[in-house]
Amino acid sequence: MTTKKLYRSEKDKKVAGLVGGLAEFFDIDSTVLRVLAIIGVIVTGVIPGIIAYFVALLVVPKRPEAGIKDVNKEARENVEENKKKIMESFGGGGSISNDDVQKLLGVSDATATRYLDELEKEGKLRQIGDVGVAVRYEKV
Repeated sequence: MTTKKLYRSEKDKKVAGLVGGLAEFFDIDSTVLRVLAIIGVIVTGVIPGIIAYFVALLVVPKRPEAGIKDVNKEARENVEENKKKIMESFGGGGSISNDDVQKLLGVSDATATRYLDELEKEGKLRQIGDVGVAVRYEKV
């Protein structure tokens, strides 16, 4: 089970993203929460409400941005998953072409070529043919 953390919202903010962050955390409409917050400030007194807002501003952190390390890890996992799909597509044998990989994964010619080259370097595939549409790959 993943735990939810309270962050200030970057997408749904009017001042600092506190109410937007609360709305995201509790999965409710931020407009309703803003109206309730304004009513709460008026009922309890403006000064205590403003002080509470600034205390919350200091306590509730901004949402951390995904770092390049996280993005690269996800991209590498995606590549490995796609290469696994290519290997599984062989089933009982046969061969596969660059066009087959493009259709299987919905990727470009260059991406399909890169996947096939990586699998060939890893010793999992062998290229048959030299150039063009006649090139096919078979399992080693």
